[in-house]
Amino acid sequence: MAEVSLKALVASSAWAVHASMGAVVDRRPTGEEKDGRKVVRFWQAFRPLRTILGRGRAPWLIVEAGLEPPPPVDDPLNAAYPGPYAEGDYVLFLRSDPAAGGWRLVGGWQGLYPVIGGRLVALEGYGTPELHGLTVAEAAMRLRTVKRSP
Repeated sequence: MAEVSLKALVASSAWAVHASMGAVVDRRPTGEEKDGRKVVRFWQAFRPLRTILGRGRAPWLIVEAGLEPPPPVDDPLNAAYPGPYAEGDYVLFLRSDPAAGGWRLVGGWQGLYPVIGGRLVALEGYGTPELHGLTVAEAAMRLRTVKRSP
């Protein structure tokens, strides 16, 4: 997957939020298989810390598909079936998925920015480099500027 432009990411997101990712609260097999692995839908709790753009509403759950058993880290299947995310702080770009009962990341990995040492990390090959290394406050200012631009 190619890196996404910041403008496209902002335009596609209903909500950009600094959040603390928690534990998986539910998992359900879909009945599908991919390369001999079961496709499983996960619901993972998160706690909003600061809304950056848009509006969010409960339930505070990320809905994501994964595989069981999980493939090796370098397997390309992880791009389409990432499964649950590591607990910790992130800036998330989200769209509502009422049918699934939660939120989905915009563009998969493109909508996920770990916050490490107080700064955003743009995942190589997925995230927009414009956000890499910014603090949450700096990223919020940058995103608002992009939102206002024609």
